[in-house]
Amino acid sequence: MRLIYLKGKFSACMVAYKNLAVTLSFKPARIISLSFWQSTGIRIMPISYAHCMNNQPSTKNQTSEFYDLSERLLNSGDAYWGNLGYWQAGYDYSTACEGLAHQLANAVNLNQDSRILDVGFGCGDQLLLWLKDYNIQFLCGINYSVSQTVLAKQRLKQFELRQFELSQSQANTDGTNLGSSDNIFQGDVADLKNGLAVVCSEANNDINTILALDCAYHFPSRKNFFDDSFKILKSSAKTNQDNNGIKALTACIGLTDIVLANAPLSWGRRMLLNIMLSASRIPKDNIVTLAEYQGQLQQAGFDHVISEDISEFVFEPFGYWIKSSKDAVHKLRGHRSAGLKYRVTAAFLAWAYRNEVLRYIVISARISSPVSE
Repeated sequence: MRLIYLKGKFSACMVAYKNLAVTLSFKPARIISLSFWQSTGIRIMPISYAHCMNNQPSTKNQTSEFYDLSERLLNSGDAYWGNLGYWQAGYDYSTACEGLAHQLANAVNLNQDSRILDVGFGCGDQLLLWLKDYNIQFLCGINYSVSQTVLAKQRLKQFELRQFELSQSQANTDGTNLGSSDNIFQGDVADLKNGLAVVCSEANNDINTILALDCAYHFPSRKNFFDDSFKILKSSAKTNQDNNGIKALTACIGLTDIVLANAPLSWGRRMLLNIMLSASRIPKDNIVTLAEYQGQLQQAGFDHVISEDISEFVFEPFGYWIKSSKDAVHKLRGHRSAGLKYRVTAAFLAWAYRNEVLRYIVISARISSPVSE
C-alpha cells in the first residue's frame, strides 16, 4: 500500500480527475491512505496549484454531459451500452452490459404486459432490448444527458422504421407508437414528480414497471426517487382482482445498484470512498447498506423487496477487462481522458470489492397491498 503524506505547508489539496478538481481538507501531517490510484494517473496537489485546472463555473449542460458518449469506445458493433456489466467467461463489454440488463429484466419478470418507465436509459440500448427481447408494448423514459437522449431518440426512430417496413403497419393497434421515440425525454430525475410520467401515460398506457439500470446511485436523492416512483405506480398502475375478489395493485420497481458493505470502514477507506464518490458525482447519502436500502423502499410504500448480491460478476471482472483485455486497451488508446476515467473506475471498484467496501445488487420491490376503492 502506498501512503501519501500531506505536510503542514498546506492544509487542503485537490484530487484532479478528468475535468474535475475535488477539494479535500486535512490536518497538517495527516496520513492519507490511497492504495491504488497513483497507477491510474490521479494526481494529488496543493490547492494553490490545482484550483487553476477547474476555475470555470459549470453549467447544467456541462454537468449533464459528464454522462456523455464515451462508452462507445468500449462497445463492439453499433452498441452504445454504458453500465458495469454482468460478466461471464468470454464476454466482451457489450455482451456483459446486455447481461446486466437481462438480470434486471428477470428480477421484475419483464414481459409483454409490462408498461415501462425507464429512468436513466443512456443511449437507448436497453430500450431496444426491452422492445426486441421482451416484446414490450409500451415504454417511456427520462435521461439526464442531452447527447445520449438525442442519440437514443434517433436509434428508436430507426427501429420503428424497420418495424414498420417489416409489418407495413403501425405496431400498436391503438395508435400508440410502440417504439416510443416520442415518449423518451431529456431531464432530471426530479422531473418525475412534475408530471413527466403523466405525459407518458396519457393514452391509457398505465405505467406498471419502473426500471433504473446501473444509474440510481447518481441520482440527487435515491430516497426521493423511491418516493416519487411509488406515487407514480400507485396512481397509474391498474388493479387486478385475486381469487378472493380483493383488488390489489400490480406494479414493481427494479434496479441494479451499488450499496455499502456491512464491514466497518477505517478512516482511510472512508476517505478514499468519499473522494471517489465526489469525482464520480455520486451523492454520499446514496451509498447505504443493503438493510438501509431495503428500508428506504419499504418506507416509500413498497413491499416484497427481493435482492441478490452479484458483486463477483460485476466489480472485479469489469476491472480485469479494462486492465487486461487487448480489445479494451486498443479501444482506449489515443483517448486519454476516457481511458483515465475507465482505468480509475475499474481500479477503484476492484479495490472496493476486495476490501469489503461496496457491493453490487439487483433488487426489486412491488406494490401488492390491497387498495381501497
